[in-house]
Amino acid sequence: MNVQYITTSKNFSNYEKGSNFQEIFEVLEGSLLNSDSHEWKQERIMLHLILKKKSFKNFFQQTIQKKLENCLLPFLNHVSEVGAQVDLQDVLNRFTFDNICTIVFGFDPNCIPNKFSELREIAYLKSLPVMEEVILYRHFIPCCLWKLQKWLDFGQEKKFKEAHENLNRFL
Repeated sequence: MNVQYITTSKNFSNYEKGSNFQEIFEVLEGSLLNSDSHEWKQERIMLHLILKKKSFKNFFQQTIQKKLENCLLPFLNHVSEVGAQVDLQDVLNRFTFDNICTIVFGFDPNCIPNKFSELREIAYLKSLPVMEEVILYRHFIPCCLWKLQKWLDFGQEKKFKEAHENLNRFL
């Protein structure tokens, strides 16, 4: 009930994220997750209009079902048949990334190969977890320290910059 109270459009202006939040999550720029008050309300309305459409729900479900049946399950079956060990978190990240790209961009990067032996490192796929880690890191260290690292281009901020560049190249 508390979360619903905070996130409803009537009460959201009482709980602004503020400038610190926007600095930490700078990569999200003007997105729904990084906006406040009036901007957030308008973006939320637009997003709800899209997400509530039956055609979008069907497309979403069909996209995931197709990827599951044609890629994920055959890949896991092959891994089982050859007796290989696989990082399940990595495979599920690939599955999620493929689905997000297909739904949002209309493009499937096919990060899940047909066979285990074809599994390869993909720089842009690794970018999101790195960026998430650095954003979390920014919450635990003083702002001046991570900004110094960013300015000097080293440490966690260098990792963030490289990951962001990889993702931008992909996009």
